[in-house]
Amino acid sequence: MGMLRFFRINDPYRLLAVLAVVIALGLTLLLDAPPQTIRQLHARVVGQMMTADQQLYTELWDTVPPLQAVFDQFCFWVFGPSATARQILALIFVFVQASYFAIFLIRAKAYTENTYLPALLFVVTAFYSFDTFQLTPELFSSFFLLLALGNLFREIEFRQQRDATIFNLGIYLSLASLTVFVHAIFLPVALVVLLLFAQADARKIVLLILGFLLPHMALAGWYFIHDGLGLLWSHYYHAQLTRAVPDLVPGKTMLVFCALPLVYLVFALFMMSREARLTRYQTQLLQAMLLWQLGGMIMYVLVPGLQPASLLPLLPPWVYLTSYYLLLIRRKWLAELSLWFFVVGTVALSLLARHGKLSYIDYSALVVTPSPRAEKIAQKKVMILADDLALYDHNQPASFFLDWSVSQAVFEDPDAIGNILLLDRCFQHHTPEVIVDPGNYLSAIIVRLPRLQGRYQRQDENWLLISK
Repeated sequence: MGMLRFFRINDPYRLLAVLAVVIALGLTLLLDAPPQTIRQLHARVVGQMMTADQQLYTELWDTVPPLQAVFDQFCFWVFGPSATARQILALIFVFVQASYFAIFLIRAKAYTENTYLPALLFVVTAFYSFDTFQLTPELFSSFFLLLALGNLFREIEFRQQRDATIFNLGIYLSLASLTVFVHAIFLPVALVVLLLFAQADARKIVLLILGFLLPHMALAGWYFIHDGLGLLWSHYYHAQLTRAVPDLVPGKTMLVFCALPLVYLVFALFMMSREARLTRYQTQLLQAMLLWQLGGMIMYVLVPGLQPASLLPLLPPWVYLTSYYLLLIRRKWLAELSLWFFVVGTVALSLLARHGKLSYIDYSALVVTPSPRAEKIAQKKVMILADDLALYDHNQPASFFLDWSVSQAVFEDPDAIGNILLLDRCFQHHTPEVIVDPGNYLSAIIVRLPRLQGRYQRQDENWLLISK
């Protein structure tokens, strides 16, 4: 029995075969661990700081989205710094998403036959780069986007006054935006789909927007009560809207990763225009998926810090269309060959790229480069007044300030009473053993904080603790 024929059978136990594929692909990462990415290190440090009861944005100055920070805190609380545990959890996330996507396509009668082929394609496609099989914010957020897509399909199918469906759709899109801010782009996409295919009236539109705003309003209310609303705005919303973050992989690398899926997408669109015999309802689902993919392409243009994992929200529409293509091929041997070519090609490209066998794949900005200061500073409690996240790889954070781009203004204006009070509170909670200070900001701070006088001695670009 060929692989395509095996997964075309409507049998939930086919998901066990999908799980076996996830485990097989995951073992390539567990047995031969890839380099640590900047996202992994940042998530570990954020989780460590929040586990130490540092409140995000007020006592942890960073631009990380709030829901992702809570997830990082949970992972560090449960797993500690273990990278293996996080990798296993990422594999579970991939399998759950692939299974959910295949099941809701079957329930929605998206195809003329019930098949678990989308689950296989979802897993294999998610392996196109090693960082997409890791616990990234995009992987976490794509789970909420899949839930939103499921609610969108249900609304198209029934077209009834199902208030809970529309409201939950807004909630899921909101949670996705609180994990990866740019994923808010799928709110207008969902709105357009509802207007075109679900005959949405003003009441449904208000429910959708209210569902989207509710988590954001709850977050704002919580920070208002804790006197941190201004920092929430500046460190999250304003920073996400205005901050320029360089791409972590060059455009030619992204083009290589997209090449094979794009070829299959073109074939799928061509085949469906000629061979597909869709009902009116299935045509509407197809159009909804195309609009969802259009939203993903806009997201691709807007996303800061572009990396392979940024493409994860594009997986559902691509898998949906490619599955159609493979199911419509009349010659069984050709359909089987097409599936095998994609599976082997995607896995081979991912493995060759990860091991540096492809010169046009550049991961240099994606992975952690050891800090030049690490030779002198190791296993210390540090405060870093510079952009040097890699130094936390072998040291513990002892500060409120993680992201230097939002923290620098505090040290550049020591005359502001609010900044001095913030720094005084920081040193009350933390006693760094080493303060990395290439800009010599601490000299002006020590003059204004008597509690620091006589406690630190400057040596080269650092301040060393000499008295507790």
